[in-house]
Amino acid sequence: DHAEILAHHYGQALQLAKAAGLDEDAHELEAQVRRFLIMAGDRALEFDARKAEAFYRQALKVCPLRHADRARLLAKTAEAALVGGRLSEAQRDFEEAIVEFRTQGELLGAGEAMVRLARTYWFRGETDRKRALLAQAIELLAREPPGRELALAYAHTAADHMVANRSHDCAVWSEKALALAQELGLDAEAVRARQLRGLARCQLGDVPEGLADLREALRLSLD
Repeated sequence: DHAEILAHHYGQALQLAKAAGLDEDAHELEAQVRRFLIMAGDRALEFDARKAEAFYRQALKVCPLRHADRARLLAKTAEAALVGGRLSEAQRDFEEAIVEFRTQGELLGAGEAMVRLARTYWFRGETDRKRALLAQAIELLAREPPGRELALAYAHTAADHMVANRSHDCAVWSEKALALAQELGLDAEAVRARQLRGLARCQLGDVPEGLADLREALRLSLD
C-alpha cells in the first residue's frame, strides 16, 4: 500500500547519493527504487494502466541493460501499455523483452512474451502475424516443462479460432488448455479455457454441455 511513497523517498535518496558521489550507496538505492516502483506498478495496474506503465518506465531507467530484472520488467511495461491501448509501445517493449529473455536463456519467459505480443498483433488487426507467432510460441514452449505459459498459449489459440468462427478447432484447443490448466492447478487459465469450450460446444450444437461449461466458468470466476 505504501510502495509509491517508498519509491519516491528512495528516489530522493538516490539523487542525493549521486550528487554526493556516493557510488556504492547509489547502486544499492537503485535496487530499492526499482523494487518499489515495480510494486507500485503492480498495484496500480488493476485500476490505472497508464499510471502503472509510468511506474514501470521509471523502474526501467534504473535497470541496467542485461540486468536479470530487465526482461520481466519490459514484459510488465508492455502489458500495461497494451491494457492502456498504447499498441505501438506494447509491441516495441514485448519485442525487446523477448530478446532479453532469450539472451538470459529464459525460454518460458520468452514464450509467454511471444503469446502476449501475438495478442498485441491481434488488437492491431494483424491476424496472420498473430497466428504465426502463436504457433512459434507453442513450438518453443512445448520443448520446456509444461506450465502456465503453455496453457496460456493454448487458450489464446482457442480464442483465435473462436473469433474466426472455427468452432471445432476452438473446442480442440480449449480442451488442451483446460486439461493442462487442471493438471497444474491453474484456476484462472482453467476458467478461460472452460469458457471457450462452452462457447464452442454451443456453436457446434451441444448446447446443454456448452451451457454447463459456461455456468461452471461463471461460478469459478465468482469464487
